[in-house]
Amino acid sequence: MFLYRRKTSTEFKYIRFFLTTLLCICLCIFLLLCSREKEKITGTGANITKNNYLVVDYLNVGKGDCMLIQSKTHTYLIDTGYEETADEVTAFLKSKNIKKLDGMIITHYDKDHIGGAKDIVKNFDVNVIYMPRYDGTGSIYQKFMDKLDKWNKLNLISYVTDNIRMEFDGIIMDIYPAKETFNEDDNNNSLVTKIVNNNDSFLFTGDIEDERISELLGDSMIKADVLKVPYHGRLEDNTIQFIDEAAPEYAIITCESESKVSTSLIYELEKLNVKYYFNCNGNIRCDSDGTKNIKIEQNK
Repeated sequence: MFLYRRKTSTEFKYIRFFLTTLLCICLCIFLLLCSREKEKITGTGANITKNNYLVVDYLNVGKGDCMLIQSKTHTYLIDTGYEETADEVTAFLKSKNIKKLDGMIITHYDKDHIGGAKDIVKNFDVNVIYMPRYDGTGSIYQKFMDKLDKWNKLNLISYVTDNIRMEFDGIIMDIYPAKETFNEDDNNNSLVTKIVNNNDSFLFTGDIEDERISELLGDSMIKADVLKVPYHGRLEDNTIQFIDEAAPEYAIITCESESKVSTSLIYELEKLNVKYYFNCNGNIRCDSDGTKNIKIEQNK
């Protein structure tokens, strides 16, 4: 004969604790699945869920350039650093859950800008590679060109000979080639990129020197809230005028050491109350919501 036994208060406490714990575990699993689904929908590692939001990372690749651009549905890479820093760049992108790049912009063919390109194409699904049209020099450039035939067959290459405009997620991105070809001068052939997110703007200048800077002076497009300072902080005859006209609130200087940057340049930035950062001190992240409220963090 079955006898019913009334549960004690202690047993009820254990049952309540077990059910509460089980509920918390189920809730955590549900939230985790939702966050993964949201990331899959946005297509970017920054997990951005709304238009007019932009994340820009300036990576520490020494005296080289590599910038990651992420919006709600688009991801771009501007330059790829050195061949020696390719593993670090690849690891950074993978840490952000990035599997695909909507575009890779190669500003020019110096080794500190194209060194990691072949590794990026190998490890990620790259839709298009934007490049200037001129002949470079050096062994790294030759390695880059050795891959070019394969990339051409995959329709990856887009030579930028006229201004290009792209619009996505409420953001405008313009790529500007040099108006004239500077023979045997990699730096002045750099592609310049301007990104506008409502009231926030970013300017990426490659390694432009005085002749190319002269092309841009007087053009309102160089005004920007965040300026990637040309040529790793080297001072040209018209760099100061360029910074005056750009009138940035923030400046990013890509360099191997603060001591390598022109003191006259730093003086000018301080005179204009521009807050400046060196990528050699760690990766720099900018968050923009388009409202003149750009947030900058540096991982030192």
